[in-house]
Amino acid sequence: MVLALLGAALIGWGVWLRQKGKAERHRKLRDALLIALGVISFCCYLNFFLFHFRNYLHSWDTFHYYAGSKYFKELSYDRLYECIAVADSEEPGLRRRVELRKVMNLRNNMMEGTGEILAHPENCKKHFTPERWQAFKKDVAFFRAKHDVKRWEELQTDHGYNGTPVWNIAGTLLSNTGPATEDQVSFLTRIDPFFIVGITLMCWWAFGWRTVCVALAVLATNFPSRFYWTGGAFLRWDWLFYFCGGICLVKKEKPLLGGIFLGYSTLLRVFPIFVFTGPVLMVVRQLWGTHTPDSPAWRIKLWRDARFKNEDRYHMLTIYKPEPAKSLRALINRIDRRYLRLFGGAALIVAILMPLSLVTSGGIDGYRAFIYNTNKHKETPLTNHMGLRTVVTYNPAQAGRALKNDRAEDPWGVWKRTKVQAFQNRRPLYMAFVAGFVLLLFAATRNAEPWMACAMGAMMIAVGIELTCYYYSFLFAVTFLYKKREEVGAILLAATAATGFIDWAPTKYLPDKGIWANLKMSQWLDEQYMFMSVATLVAFVWIMYRFGYPPVNEVAAAADEPDAAAAPARKGRGNKPARGRGRRK
Repeated sequence: MVLALLGAALIGWGVWLRQKGKAERHRKLRDALLIALGVISFCCYLNFFLFHFRNYLHSWDTFHYYAGSKYFKELSYDRLYECIAVADSEEPGLRRRVELRKVMNLRNNMMEGTGEILAHPENCKKHFTPERWQAFKKDVAFFRAKHDVKRWEELQTDHGYNGTPVWNIAGTLLSNTGPATEDQVSFLTRIDPFFIVGITLMCWWAFGWRTVCVALAVLATNFPSRFYWTGGAFLRWDWLFYFCGGICLVKKEKPLLGGIFLGYSTLLRVFPIFVFTGPVLMVVRQLWGTHTPDSPAWRIKLWRDARFKNEDRYHMLTIYKPEPAKSLRALINRIDRRYLRLFGGAALIVAILMPLSLVTSGGIDGYRAFIYNTNKHKETPLTNHMGLRTVVTYNPAQAGRALKNDRAEDPWGVWKRTKVQAFQNRRPLYMAFVAGFVLLLFAATRNAEPWMACAMGAMMIAVGIELTCYYYSFLFAVTFLYKKREEVGAILLAATAATGFIDWAPTKYLPDKGIWANLKMSQWLDEQYMFMSVATLVAFVWIMYRFGYPPVNEVAAAADEPDAAAAPARKGRGNKPARGRGRRK
């Protein structure tokens, strides 16, 4: 929290100096402090290389994705915990523990006992060959030894394995390289740090070291996506590498390869598909004719431009009347070719990898199971969910502190059902907010370059879907907008500082009596992550407003510059002015 506040103050200082016309004042000092911020942030995210303090391996998360992918054809998405129960029950001295165990039923995401599972072990074992069953039991024993008794029991109250069929390609190949051993698991869990290094280097290549430092600060200080959740696990940061790397490639005028990266990220986690919202809106804008003198959008732009006097506005609006495209080819010619290559790259990787995933995921049935599993999770509230839906469905009287019942078989059952019903009741309100957000995004992308449209589209993730908190590491990509407007860094760091403050909840030190009791901040996770969602959404709205409705003096200055989004880039020509026309008196 302190690091985020110091970073926001540093960037805010630079913004203030620029507004005063003193952008180069104290430049060396500010750059040195920014470098220090980036280095400390990189170390801070990894807990200064203490990782999980006692060890590096995140055995809980690693087990789910290791066993889930290695034995996917036997377990699918809904048999992991029941097969663990059967495997444990066959070990000497463990059956009684299994009989008393409560596990998550992965068919409906409700807690229940193991009586029915132990009464019919064949429901699990019939999917295994004898050799595979023995291998599964040995792998379970390896990971069971990594947990104490209480932690092992709690592990089976989670929500199972949720990798996509395409993620399963790499997951299955790597996990099946041998039985679970210290060496194998250590190797597999040390792949992810290379993704973080790769993200850092690609961002440096595309946006420069200043943006890298700010992005690392945002990643390190965002409490919801801290190392605790997925650090030291098995291929949990791959999607983020391809997500951020795709935008970097688009920035470097490689939209086809950028589309391949973004498409692969989407195939790995599904929700990155929202990054394409920005480019889609830009294509809609171009089909409407935003950047041509015969378009209604151009006339609106002239009407908004503060440089024109009232009589000039009327004159321009009279001259530039929209004309419909005379053919489909003429309509397509309005689209920036970079967007066509971006979408083409995404379509290409989908066409290649989806058929390959059928081999490792049991064919079409694997995809049917994945769709069912995804819909099930979408309608299962979690205490660490974040997003617009989390905010819309919040009601203090229906929070976890009011509805959790430890005596029930599923202590959170009533809370889950209440949250689902609340969303059904408030769906129109939710859709109204989504529509407003899309309109604001449309305004923000008015003169956006393709990479900016992608970075802005990333913000739709928080609006379009409810995600577990650790996926909010996607803020790294949103920080790329700092390259265009420095205040983006200060806004995002203010939001990440707020997430740290919400978790800290310093009012817990106040007395429990009298008026002080009413001033206490909640320490229940469902409420804390709801307030963190509010902080993040406010930051996104603020950023889009700054891009969509810049100050009048900035609009006038921008009007004198060539519009980078007006026409597709052409190889060898760049954005250089025509010879003899580069100067103006």
